[in-house]
Amino acid sequence: MKLWLISDVHLDSHPLNFELWKLLAQRANLEEPDVLVVAGDVCESIQVLNEGLSEFSSVNALKIYIPGNHDLWCRLEPECDSLKKLEVILPEAVKRAGWYWLPNNPFVIDNYYLVGSPAWYDYSLMPKGHPFQTEDFVQKKRGNRQWMDGVWCKFPQVAPETVDFWLRDRFYLDLHKDLSQCPANKKILLFTHFPFYRELLNFTHKDWDFEYFGAFMGSSYYRSLLKEFSVYLHGCGHLHRFCDFISEEKTRVVMAPVGYIKEWGSDTATQRLDKVLTRLDLE
Repeated sequence: MKLWLISDVHLDSHPLNFELWKLLAQRANLEEPDVLVVAGDVCESIQVLNEGLSEFSSVNALKIYIPGNHDLWCRLEPECDSLKKLEVILPEAVKRAGWYWLPNNPFVIDNYYLVGSPAWYDYSLMPKGHPFQTEDFVQKKRGNRQWMDGVWCKFPQVAPETVDFWLRDRFYLDLHKDLSQCPANKKILLFTHFPFYRELLNFTHKDWDFEYFGAFMGSSYYRSLLKEFSVYLHGCGHLHRFCDFISEEKTRVVMAPVGYIKEWGSDTATQRLDKVLTRLDLE
């Protein structure tokens, strides 16, 4: 089975990001992967999402969409909230475009059981000895820098001081339920937007005003799922960092982020796609 993984495309951040997306569709038409997974942060605009997903209308693959935190922003759709985007607007848009909404909808293909979730953050990736309290992270602000989920993710149903833990627990319970239903003799392929791994963050313990934002990079809370369910592969994103390693739980962890244009250096859209698109040939 040929599986392609990519994440953090940010279609509405720059025209070159959308150009890369079109190139991905063209390449998928030519090379015909069996599965294409986009692990979150496609775009915040529903209009752009509709345009972007339609680029793949002729791609004959299982096209899987995982939402990220940017997909839940409501800056451009002030009439809705993030929970409505998560539960109604995004799933409907994805299905209408012929893509597959994986959260709460595991998929069996060949010898594999595919499970997905945005996952979330709970400040647990911060290193021991950091100088902050939970109340500091709830503010999502340090100095003149703002973590924009605190502004554009809108969950009016939940108090701001508990929303991150509420989301973490919600997604954990959903994942645990889906993983527990894995058929016998199937290998689990897990896809989330947020990662679970403190070892991916390079804390120096010197510039806490900067390293404060490590609190929003993911959660170690989910990590027990890897061992409990013998997860074979975990594809994730969010960090805009490339990696392919075996975790201590014996799970292969892969990240393949497109990222923002300022992170591309001198790359063209074609060169960036060549660097980030991860092709996995699974038995």
